[in-house]
Formats: sequence, structure tokens, C-alpha cells
Amino acid sequence: MEIITAKQAKDIFNNVFVSKLGIEITPETLNLPMTTGIGMDSLDIVEVTMELESKYGINVPDAESSQVVDGTVKTLLSLFVKKLVAANRLSTEQANMLLTDSFWKSSTEKPTEIKKPEPQKTNVQPAPKQTQM
Repeated sequence: MEIITAKQAKDIFNNVFVSKLGIEITPETLNLPMTTGIGMDSLDIVEVTMELESKYGINVPDAESSQVVDGTVKTLLSLFVKKLVAANRLSTEQANMLLTDSFWKSSTEKPTEIKKPEPQKTNVQPAPKQTQM
């Protein structure tokens, strides 16, 4: 199996959630509980896990996958990232990037622009004209 990048791993993870549940993974959804946060039931978690195993080409033992049921979406992501690194399919550097919330910002979102401060306007009034006598 080939080595994948963080972007490829992200796309796979996100596509599985979109196709199975209609949910796009964002920094906000990453940190939500799978059951109470995004409404997955145990069957959804099993189906998503099996689909991820198939797409990533790795196996996650039932004992390990059952431990993520009460976790967040990021808990599930972390499990797969750990397995991908152990299988030499993802580098540690790419894994760390993948586990960073900001990496999950939508590619359609515009980056935050840094605005330059506007010059301060002064309220200096011109001196009144003096009349000569």
C-alpha cells in the first residue's frame, strides 16, 4: 500500500462522513461527541468504521473500535491516524497535521485576512483667519 498525505487522509475521512451521514467534518464537528453531538447511533459508528477501514486499507480490531463509541469524531480520527502511522501509510509529521483542528477548515473558506490599521484621523481645525485692520 502507498503512503498517503494528510490531505488525502482528510478527504477520505470527510467523504465517508458525507456519504454515510451527510455531515462535513469541520473544526467544530471534529470536537463533537459522535452520539450526542452529531446524532450517530452505534450502527452508524460501525458502518463508518468499516467504510474507513476499507478506504484506508487497514484493519481496526473490534476491541479498539468499540472504545471510540462514546468519544468525539476526533477520537475516531485519532484511532485511524494511529493505525495509518503504524502501518507506515502516513508519516508522523502528516499525522500531526491531520490532528490539528485548523487543518480541517473548509477549502472553500477564505483565509482570515489581516487588516492593516487605518491611519488615525485627527480633528484639527484650521486656525481662524485673522483680519487686519
